[in-house]
This record gives sequence, structure tokens and C-alpha cells, in this order.
Amino acid sequence: MVAPQPKRRAPDDIRPMPPAKKKKSKEKKKICRCKPTCGKPLSYKQRRKHYTNSNPDTAQPALSITSSGTSEEEHNNSDSDNHQSTGNYSSSDIASESDVAPDASSESDAHSNVPSSDDDGSELGDIDNDNLIGPPSEDEQTVLDLERELDQADNDDDEYIHTEHMLTDEERDNIRAFQLRLLANMPRASFNFMRHAFRHKLKISSEWVMLHRIAKLSGIEPKFYDCCAKNCAAFTGEWLQEENCPICEDPRYDDRGKAKRVFCYISLIDQLRGLYESKKMAKEMLHRSGYVPTGPAVISDVFDGALYLKSLRHRVVIQGVKQDHKYFDGPRDVAISVCTDGFLLFDRRRSGPSATPILCQNYNLPPTIRTHSENLICVGVIPGPNAPKHMGSFRRPLEDDLIKLAGPGVSAYDAHVEREFCLRAYQLFELGDIVAAEKSLGIKGHNGYCPCRSCALTGIRDVEGNGKVYYIPLRAPDGHPPTQKPRPNPPNLPLRSHRSFQRALDKIDAAETTTEKNNIAKAKGIKKPACFGAVGLIDYGKSVPWDWMHLFLENVIQNLFKFWRGEYKGLDEGEQSYEIAPHIWNDIGDETAAAVENIPAHFVRVLRNINTDRSGFTAESWCFWFIYLAPILLRGRFKETKYYKHMCKLVTIMKTSLKYSLTSEELDILEADIIEWVRDYEKYYYQYRSERLSACVLTIHGLLHVVDDIRNCGPSWTTWTFFMERFCGLLKRALRSRRHPWANLTKRTLHLTMLNQLKYRYDLHEELSLPPTDRRNRDEGVRTRNENEFDDYPEHILLTPCIKRYAPDANLRAQIAYYWHILTGRGKTRIEPLLPKNMASWAKVRIDGLKTTIRSSSAHNTGRDASFVRYENRYEDEDGEQINVIGYGQFVRALVCTLPEKPIFDEYSGKTRLLAVVIPCNTRGKDARNELVKYKENLAPLVMDIRDITALVGRVKTRGKWYILDRFDAAVPTFGDKGEMEQDNGLEDDDE
Repeated sequence: MVAPQPKRRAPDDIRPMPPAKKKKSKEKKKICRCKPTCGKPLSYKQRRKHYTNSNPDTAQPALSITSSGTSEEEHNNSDSDNHQSTGNYSSSDIASESDVAPDASSESDAHSNVPSSDDDGSELGDIDNDNLIGPPSEDEQTVLDLERELDQADNDDDEYIHTEHMLTDEERDNIRAFQLRLLANMPRASFNFMRHAFRHKLKISSEWVMLHRIAKLSGIEPKFYDCCAKNCAAFTGEWLQEENCPICEDPRYDDRGKAKRVFCYISLIDQLRGLYESKKMAKEMLHRSGYVPTGPAVISDVFDGALYLKSLRHRVVIQGVKQDHKYFDGPRDVAISVCTDGFLLFDRRRSGPSATPILCQNYNLPPTIRTHSENLICVGVIPGPNAPKHMGSFRRPLEDDLIKLAGPGVSAYDAHVEREFCLRAYQLFELGDIVAAEKSLGIKGHNGYCPCRSCALTGIRDVEGNGKVYYIPLRAPDGHPPTQKPRPNPPNLPLRSHRSFQRALDKIDAAETTTEKNNIAKAKGIKKPACFGAVGLIDYGKSVPWDWMHLFLENVIQNLFKFWRGEYKGLDEGEQSYEIAPHIWNDIGDETAAAVENIPAHFVRVLRNINTDRSGFTAESWCFWFIYLAPILLRGRFKETKYYKHMCKLVTIMKTSLKYSLTSEELDILEADIIEWVRDYEKYYYQYRSERLSACVLTIHGLLHVVDDIRNCGPSWTTWTFFMERFCGLLKRALRSRRHPWANLTKRTLHLTMLNQLKYRYDLHEELSLPPTDRRNRDEGVRTRNENEFDDYPEHILLTPCIKRYAPDANLRAQIAYYWHILTGRGKTRIEPLLPKNMASWAKVRIDGLKTTIRSSSAHNTGRDASFVRYENRYEDEDGEQINVIGYGQFVRALVCTLPEKPIFDEYSGKTRLLAVVIPCNTRGKDARNELVKYKENLAPLVMDIRDITALVGRVKTRGKWYILDRFDAAVPTFGDKGEMEQDNGLEDDDE
């Protein structure tokens, strides 16, 4: 009988190995000595797996267990060490998602019953045959051979060494199979059936062997940390040796001596090293060093922001100690941001279990790919069921990595130049929604007396109404007791700085009583140190920008919508009249739902009846509805025009803040517009009345800091968190286990990370590419049989259906002749007989420059209408000046017109032109990007060069008139990643 193992503390920063679970078995157990730290009582099968992965220099024969429960060696020598495991988990300790079955006992069980691998992945060596009965199985021998091949890559001093291990065909097949099971969410039974069905062609290893191989090849070694079962905190740092949760006093271990819950950290250092081992990615990582800053005159990326430009002049500071090198003085130094955000599991929307990913965005990559899901760096998913109360304890491993990367750096290998270098990385920003940012900074946040994280403006509460929530309007309510200091007005707000944070924390530390500490925390709005910022590059007052998505789309717009419907926190109209009648909202909802079929899917994906079905409205839906549809659908529907103008001014502000690049002059204008809009907002909705203070929520005040954030951090699109919403959606869709969801999410994240690292380290971009059914997953220049490309039109691809011998009617031939008459100046009647009788007619055109496809009405498309376009005709007037005429119309077909070799056609003789047939709308030359454009009738068909088509547009019909929806060119058009839709995480930013 084996003596029960006592509950022990973790000896270092890695959590202790849980005690082995006892199983009822008649098989005799022995003390395993595969490595000095093992000492587990194991059966024959378990010992054979251990010895398969052991180091021959340290492996010793197993010992029999005496009747007293000790080994023979312990019985003979009572002073010998007790060989109990305190080793680290390796990456192979994580099983696949399907391993977390509903009948599993706990998260810890999901790890403890999986075969472990030694850090020194070495060969088996000479082991006593009495302890390994019979030779290893075929699968185990495969692992054994792999360990021997990779033994040269391991280092006892834990230094990084680049290896040139070449993958075999079998290994590549196994990696492909692993990706298939992971991305397709394939159940284990289906996976095993696939292995059996293709056994005559492919040798796909068992799941255990496959995971072991991939864990070794990927170079990822996760670390597990115990955490509170209620997710209050993780047992790291000063709490490493605690037996109970320091916040809720809940025991750390269960009755079996196992941690109740664990947090898995995936090393940032390992993932950055893997990026540089890919020739393709190492070249992409040179974006930062090759970028030429243009700030502050023009801000186009984070590297034009004041924070980055200032950092280039200063030496690195780590925990108050200056280093010898400067920030970003190396061409390969990495700039990242860290984002945290919680999401509810199982499609919950209001309450329930949650999880919190920690994502890093890599700014060294070009903006076009840096937010793609495969390029995001996830270092862990904080388990639930609740949001973490002490974020710093979970962020401690990441902070340790950032300190190491900022100080001495780590050794890495650059596959692009084929040499080793010192890798350093620095955190530029801390991203997240309003609540996440407040937790990361350790401030009181919304509803506090000093709630803003960017300035120290104090709040006002409704004293007469016994209100307890503080709001921060620009102007105090009428009749409010006067204060000694007048309220500052923008742009002269009392901005916070890094020093102001430090001074407040110093005062709190110096306070002697709890009451004094609480009073200081209330006055300053700061209650505890931030969970990040050990490296001096971080400025607490400027490095946490307001997220554009949560600020505008999740709060400001939806609050205005509630005001217009009379549903905002029980407030009536007061002295204003901004509400819209319910019957009008019925019409607006119907018009919104009906507009979907006339709006291309490239514009917006989800759009429902906004009056009756807002549950499906995502942030993207709110953005599109407010910017494009609201100015049309709400026009003339307010009782007074001033509310409509106020709404349109916010639309202009959003459009400007969405631009890819902003000049200093544009930022000055934007700042003035925002200040004016906020003042009008308070005038219309707050009305300077104490009982209406709830209209002045923190998000309205946050608008005043948008321009400062752009100046400091870069354009809004560089710091918004759409990528986090998409990542949370990917995790939610892959979630299978309801009993142990957090272990399921951890495994999913770890396996995705391993897959990415395999792609980087072994140049598997081709093997692990997604199916080419979607053109966005195909390489540029690759065409299918349904695509036709012409030499003079590299960006215009003609798509089927096609009528190869289409005969234009007389009217269309006259229009084609008129087109050539304009180009050549020759007579129309002379040109028309010379035109070819038959031309190829194509129903679809893809314009690669616009990243969209135009579909004519003849394409037999049953989906949404994508046939209306914007075209621009350019010609010279009598004075020789260029005239640009903008028009809108419906694309009918594309014609391939090959002219005969006749002198009448001059330089066009024998040439092929792609002509577009368009039915124009009578819009009178107006530009829908700058003003509302409506029409009632169409004009006669026109023929033009297909290159004159400059954009795909949509339409919306309201009150019997059609309006054109034309997206502005200078702003960020979409928020998705390769067609993915951002997901609502279910955790709203409550203003109260």
C-alpha cells in the first residue's frame, strides 16, 4: 500500500506536480526512477512510458515497494531522499480538446493523467530489463527515435540554440493531421477513423505520440501556476507559498492535495523566437526598423506617436534602474501592446462563467497582417468562473518575460540573415475595454470621485437626489453648491502623468491608517499599483489609450439611441424634444432590415431590424448603421433639426478619427469638433440639471481624450481591440466541455500556439495553408479556371458566368461606337460597322485593388445586391483642364472588345479593351462620400472602360427615394480578419 503524499508548497515559480491518482489495479507497482525527481509508484505500463522519455545518464532501475509503503532503498537507508516529483510540466502534458470529457473530475486531472515528457528530451539508454518488460511499442519507438534526433537541440544551461532539424514526410503528415483535427474540431472517434481509413497511404501516429512530437518540435514549454478556485488571484510572486487565497481565503488545494484551478502561461520569449526562425516572418518583422516616422506632422502608425518617438532618446529603465542601452536601438527590437478582455462562455450575454485572454499585438509586423489571428501572440487564458480580482498576479509571468527582454535580452536566431542576435522587446501600450483598463491600472474607475484614467477631473453627484454615483460634466449643474476651484474646460484638462500616479501611490503607502489610505485613494482615483509597467517605457497617464470600438460603438452610439427611444435610465426629455415617436421607429426598423439585400456583404455582415431585434447587432453593425444609414433614415424624423445636425457631427468625428493618416491640422480641427459636440450634448441631454447627471457618463468625457491618444499612440485603428473580440469568438466557437471549460480553452490556445510555432520554425506555411476555396487564402497571381486575366488590366479579373459569343443589340453597339468616337475623334457612323459582331460577355468582375467583386444582375446571384458602382469619367474642357465627373449606376456586364487592325482606330488598332456597360442613376454628379445623394430614375446605358469603375456602392430606400451608400476612401473600411466577424464578448461596459 502506498502512503498518501502530504500537501506541499511549490519550491519555485512553477506549481508542484499534482500527486499521482491512485487506481484500483492488481498489477504490482514499483517506484519509478526515470529521473531523480520522479519517485512515483507506477505500474508496468506507466513506467515504460516514463523510461521511454528518460535521460540515460540519470535513469535508474525501479524499486519494489515494501509492505510498509516505502521503497526497498528507503527501507534499507532511512536517511535517503524521498523521490517525489516537483518537476515542471512540459508542453506534452496537455491533451487535446476532446480529452476534457464531461465525466472528467477536475482541471488538474486533465493534466495529471497525461504522459509527461522530460525537459531533456533524450534517448532511452541502458535500463534494466526487469523494469521494462519487453521492447517498446511501435508508437513508443517512434517517440524514442524523435527524442534521439532532437537531443542535440537541448541544452542543460537552458540557453536557446537554433537547430536545423529537417522534418520527415511522416512528421509533416502528422502535423497536417493535427491541424485538421484542431481547426475542424474533429472528435477523437472521427480522427481515429480517419487514421484507419488512410492507413494504406499515410502513417498517422496516435494522438498521444502526435502531441508529444508536436510539443517537442514547437519548442513551447508552458508553465502552470496554481490560482484561486474563484479566480481571485494566482499564487505567484509574494503569494507563491500561500496555502489559501489571499483575497477570499479559499484553500489552494483540494482534499487530494491538488490545486483546485491552474493558469497556463505560454512564454512570450519562446513565441518571439519562433517568429524569427521563419525566413518569411523574420523579413516581415523588419517593418518597424524600415519605417520612416513622419510624426507629429503626419501620424500614420504607432511609430509616429509621441510616446514611441520620445522613447528613442532615452535609456532603458527597469524597476527604476537605468540600463546601458536605449529603447529600440536594435533593428530587431520588438514593439508590442498587451490587451486583456473578459468574455462570457456558452453564448451568455449578461452573467455566467467567463474567461480572460491575454493577447499581445506585434507592431513589428506591417499593419496589413499584424491583427490577423495567426499573428497574434496569446500568452494565456485566465480561467473563471469570475473575472480576476488581482490581475497583477496573473500578469506576473508576462512581466518577468518583459523584464528579461528589455534588460539583458535573450539569444535568438534570425533565419532571414541566418545568424544569431540578441532579442529585445518592449511593451508600448496597454489595451482593453474601459473595465479592463481600470483593473490593469489599479484605479477606482467609472463611478468614482476621480474616475478618468487620463485626467484628474473630479466628479459631481446628485446631492439632492441622494445619488452615490459621481459624474464628470464640463459644467456643474445649476444650483450646485459652488466649489473653491472652477471646473477646468477642455483642452485645459488636468491630465494625469506617470509621476502623478507614483505620487498618489507613495501617499497611500505612507498613510498610517486604513481610513487615511481610503481617503487618498478616493481623492486621487488610484487604489493600488498597476499590474504592468516594470519597464520604464510605460507611462500610466498616456500608454492606456481609449479604445475606439468600446468608446464609440459600445457606449456613445447606443446611449444616444436609448435617448432617442426614451429608454435611457428612466430620464424623460426634460426641456428638450429629442425623442422619436414609436411608430416612426417601426418604419426605421423595417427600412433597416430591408436595406440589407441592397448592401454588399463587403460593407457589413450582420444588420437586422434595429427596432425589434438588436440582440444580433455587433460593434460592426452599430458602426455601419450609425455612419451610413442613420444620416439617411433619421433625416427629417426629429422634432427639431438641431438633434439631427448634432448626430451628423458625431458621424463626421467618427469618420475623421478612422482615417489611416491624420495631419496635425486635422487633429486640431478634430479636437475642436469633439469639444463642441460634448458641450452640445450636455446642453441637449444633460441640460445642466442635477437629476440628469446620469447623462454625463464617463464615456462621453472619454471623447475629449481621443485626440491626445492619437498624438501619443498613433491612429485609432492601431490601438482598437477588434482583434481581441475576434479571438474571443474563435475560442467560444471551439469550446466543447461544459464541465471543465477553462481546461478546454487552455488546451485550445496551447495547441494553436504550437501549430503557429511549427509553421514558423520549419517553414510550413504551404503545408498548413488554409483551403484555396477562398481567394483570400490563395497566393497572389494564382488563378482558377473560372478567372480570366488580361495583360493591360492586371487588377481586373473577369469571372464566370460568361457568354463567349455575345451579340450586342443595336442600341448597345451604338453606345460602344460612341465610346470609341470619344477616344479616337472619328465619326460614330464609320466606327460602328467595323466593330466585332460578337464579344465575350462576363457577369462578374473582381477588382483586386478594391478587394471586392462586382456582380451584375445577370449573374444569377440569389444573395445581396453587389451590382451598383461608382464611376469617374475624366476629360479635358476647352481650356485643357481636367474635369472629373462622378456618377453612380448599375453594372450590367463586362465586354471584351478586340478591335480590328484598321487605321481609323489609330493606336487602338488591334488592341483589346474591357468595356463596362452601366445603367446610370440620375444623381446629377453629386459625390455620396461628402453629401447625401438620392435619385428616383435611371438614365440610358453607358459604355466605359472598366477602369473607370472606382468603387462598389450600396443603396437604401426610405420614404420612396433611393439613397447611395458610398464608403469614404481615406478611412479604415472593415474590421474583420479574412472574413471573420468580431464577436460580442457578452461583457458590456456599464457606466454605472
